[in-house]
Amino acid sequence: MNGRELFETNSNIFSVDVIHGDLISVSSKFACEGKLEKRIILNNNFLVYPNPTSNDIEIVLPEINMKEVSVAVYNIQLQLISNKSYQLDNNKIKISLKDNPSGMYFIKLELDDNSVTFKIIKQWKSLY
Repeated sequence: MNGRELFETNSNIFSVDVIHGDLISVSSKFACEGKLEKRIILNNNFLVYPNPTSNDIEIVLPEINMKEVSVAVYNIQLQLISNKSYQLDNNKIKISLKDNPSGMYFIKLELDDNSVTFKIIKQWKSLY
């Protein structure tokens, strides 16, 4: 974990304590089997608001070493609505749903070698 070996095991089931941002590497003694690496991203460090929304949403990301993030927006039928890169501004991005009809949307953020998905409700905005 994070570049240091924690243990060796012959078991196919094991557990390790992790925190947000840890890099887990799993490999075997056989080089031909490759190596699995995964950065741990904990969803409870994200803030998505307002939800439900009538126009824009803001997503506050945890402290990450990225300047931009790729964001895909899907409708309830999982059809891709948009796919853009957003510059992080104080670890925040603003996504507009202004031109989309009311309904449920899925916002997928691509973060290094991980992705995180959020469910968003777009409400009809009353004129009164």
